[in-house]
Amino acid sequence: YAQVNTLAVDDTAHRLAKVLLKLATKIGQHAGSEVEIPTYLTQEEIAQMVAVRRERISTALNFFRRKRLIQYTNHGHLVLNVSALESYAS
Repeated sequence: YAQVNTLAVDDTAHRLAKVLLKLATKIGQHAGSEVEIPTYLTQEEIAQMVAVRRERISTALNFFRRKRLIQYTNHGHLVLNVSALESYAS
């Protein structure tokens, strides 16, 4: 069961990385190697884009934060390390 759960989270993280990169292209504000995305999207809305439950998005975002693929600003905006996310998504 643990292996299946790990595979599901891993798949969610890859799909989320691709969605975040698309958002970066569409609405992101570029600053060097990083892109800032205003997080007016809720985790529930992002979950719908990725086609998973919100809890999986929360887990994947926390994983990305720990790996320094993303960070949050004091204003709640999401900052993406684009090159690291692209490497992860491929």
